[in-house]
Amino acid sequence: MTALRSVSGIAATLGILIYVWVMGPAEAVSAPASPSNPAVGGTAARAAGDCPTSNFPEVSADPANGAYPDPSVQVSCNSKYLKVRSNGIPNYEFVQTTPNELQAQDHTFKVPLYPALVGETTEIPLLDTVAFAVNGIPIFGPNEGPLPDPFGDPVFNGLLDDCLGHTAERGDYHYHAMLVTCPIEGIIGRTDASPVIGYANDGFPIYGPFGCSDADCSKVIEYQSAWQQIGDPSTFAWDAYEYAERKQDKYLDQCNGHEGPQGDYHYHATEDFPYLLGCYSGSEDPGAAPPSNLRAKTRSNQRVLLRWKDNAKSETGYRVEMAAGDGDFEAVTETGKNVKKYLVEDLEAGETYTFRVRALSKAGVSNPSSAVSATAK
Repeated sequence: MTALRSVSGIAATLGILIYVWVMGPAEAVSAPASPSNPAVGGTAARAAGDCPTSNFPEVSADPANGAYPDPSVQVSCNSKYLKVRSNGIPNYEFVQTTPNELQAQDHTFKVPLYPALVGETTEIPLLDTVAFAVNGIPIFGPNEGPLPDPFGDPVFNGLLDDCLGHTAERGDYHYHAMLVTCPIEGIIGRTDASPVIGYANDGFPIYGPFGCSDADCSKVIEYQSAWQQIGDPSTFAWDAYEYAERKQDKYLDQCNGHEGPQGDYHYHATEDFPYLLGCYSGSEDPGAAPPSNLRAKTRSNQRVLLRWKDNAKSETGYRVEMAAGDGDFEAVTETGKNVKKYLVEDLEAGETYTFRVRALSKAGVSNPSSAVSATAK
């Protein structure tokens, strides 16, 4: 993916930085994410029916915003979608940086509850919502419109407030990049894995920049963009940056995401362009719910029997993945739909294997189940 692919469809990222916003009165909202909450730092896929309301912190209106309505956010889910409605009023002091007065909106965001990875990435909108933050504020890509600086990087051009957002012509407040210093509850430090701060239109979550380096979270690292500046981003931002793949674990893919240590795909906010999203890795169509309650039972003759709970209603099959010892996961087989078990054969006696299962659907491939291990005999 290179440069500004034309004013019809590229764009990229968003922004808010690393930590959490906090939301106003909301339906079915529970406590903020924290290091003890499995929402933090990347986890295996949610079980079926698990609406991620805990990722939407509760907030109150800022006293400085007395001229505006209180922020409002409602979160709900059905079997296919996560749905968020908000009035677009920030939960911190609004400071006007454009000629456009802040106005309450009627935002409705609907993304897949069970996102699905696809084989090829897709471009994010150039001039529209690419994601939304957990406080109900829309997120745009890392470029402005045709005026005043044609499609320039608004972070580079200093067009944003302290929270790296501003209002558009309709008075709709939105983000373009990372949040660093906004007044929020429970700022996450550099030694803590960041919580979910938003969701992309493909349904995959966006975390702050810090995440676990392994499944035990023995070390927290700051994830970084692998895009490099090659020109002047004051105009035509997408022509001023170029993605260059890097092998170190701390660098993210072209879309500013990666597969976390537990196998789940997600995006990260980063200090540099594209700040949140460089493209979409998933489908905007709802995927199948991943399996849960995976169990492994050792059988004789170097075999392991896997069983799991089938949570999906629209799956086309399941993919069984296996890692030997400390090795990487590889696909073992793909089954048909409604399958709930699989016998893995021809293993090496005395070797410990780790297994996980993903649901397949017309939309793509789900995040994996939680992993289980067994030693062949």
